[in-house]
Amino acid sequence: GYGELRLRVVGYINEDVNFAEVIDYIRINSRQGDLGTISIIVFNLNDFVNFNSCGVREWILFIENIQSRYSLVFENVSESFIEQVTVIPSVLGRSKPKFVSVYVPYFCEKCNARFCKLTSLEGFVLATGHPRAPESVCAQCGAKTVFDADEKEYFEFMKYIG
Repeated sequence: GYGELRLRVVGYINEDVNFAEVIDYIRINSRQGDLGTISIIVFNLNDFVNFNSCGVREWILFIENIQSRYSLVFENVSESFIEQVTVIPSVLGRSKPKFVSVYVPYFCEKCNARFCKLTSLEGFVLATGHPRAPESVCAQCGAKTVFDADEKEYFEFMKYIG
């Protein structure tokens, strides 16, 4: 059967990240174990913080390298990763990966609190052809919250995914 390999991206991606080791890990794990033949790599971006300029270059080369052999899926995509995609779409490589869920920023005017809520892409409302964040309430006080970014800019990433 065909399986998936799950990788968690944690922290800052800079010049110290050794993607050759990650590629070796993928190769080793794609040929053995209970997973069968690996055809999908799922990246959990829950704990991604950011790239520096060297890190983003290395990440793009890494993604382009593995996209030739695997389908890529991104889940729990952090707000900072979405911001990077908006500025540098090539962080997703040459083919359009699948996004499962993303963190969406909200603000509660009653509590003066900002938070990000994990949301399935299926939860986005396509109003007049443009994606809109689903309505949300504050976990602290229950008040209705507002989307805390420019919707057109924030959802720009959707042009680059499959």
